[in-house]
Amino acid sequence: MRIFSNILICILLINYSYSKSNELRIIAAGDIMAHLAQVKSALNKDGFTYDFNANYKFVKNYIDSADIALCNFETTLGGEHYKGFPAFSSPDTLAYAVKYAGFDIAFTANNHCLDKGSKGLERTIKILQNAGLNTTGTFLDSNDKAQRNIIYVIKNNIKIAFLNYTYGTNGIKVKHPNLVNYINRIEIKENINTARNNKADFVIVFLHWGNEYERHPNKNQIDLAKFLYENGADVIIGSHPHVVQKSESIWYEYEKNKGKNILIAYSLGNFISNQYWRYSDGGIFYDFVLNKDDKGKLWISKE
Repeated sequence: MRIFSNILICILLINYSYSKSNELRIIAAGDIMAHLAQVKSALNKDGFTYDFNANYKFVKNYIDSADIALCNFETTLGGEHYKGFPAFSSPDTLAYAVKYAGFDIAFTANNHCLDKGSKGLERTIKILQNAGLNTTGTFLDSNDKAQRNIIYVIKNNIKIAFLNYTYGTNGIKVKHPNLVNYINRIEIKENINTARNNKADFVIVFLHWGNEYERHPNKNQIDLAKFLYENGADVIIGSHPHVVQKSESIWYEYEKNKGKNILIAYSLGNFISNQYWRYSDGGIFYDFVLNKDDKGKLWISKE
């Protein structure tokens, strides 16, 4: 069976020319899927171990070039008896391959995060962390959420807050004590306010939203994006449609004589999957630079 690795059809390039100490380059990738054909293709000659590193070897250098690299981890690590669609469960070595590729943060709030119930949710978090990845979006319990709900990264004199939410979990209810970040405007606003109160220079929100295979954002996405940047989000990145949707930069005047540019990427499409039909057979890297000068002025560089 031919395996299609839907890695890259477009790169959004960002100009940046300021002091390295005051700028931070971020790359975001779309959906990391693990359909059963992909899992079978990673099977080693011994017949029982799996190696996914080869899937990423041609993009590793590019991902490594970022200060921070982000991805949507859209499968579970539920243990043996691996499955593809519709209830994903992948070998643990996939997590290590994602880290090998150069990613730093794996967002786990998506419609497949409960495919293998509580065991799958919990193992996914633990294995990703064991592989050296930061994660948010799903949580072992309330104490875990208190620690990881907002991921703060301080690098190059810039403090960033990362948040992650999903529209749903395919009708599967999360069981106590586990928690999933669902899209809830009140909670999101509170989280952004918390990040701002903790002196985050930039807030980046990664959302699982929209309609599958639709190439344009729907009204709910556009309305939610507006709500997010009006309440303090600086960069909004989407996943779930499995096709690329538009990206845009918006100048938002939030106070008199004050404004800032907001980046929105409604859907990055598939980063790697076995979906090979038109428009689902690829995705984009979203590449941008956060800037902060010596006087504390903040802006986002974009071509």
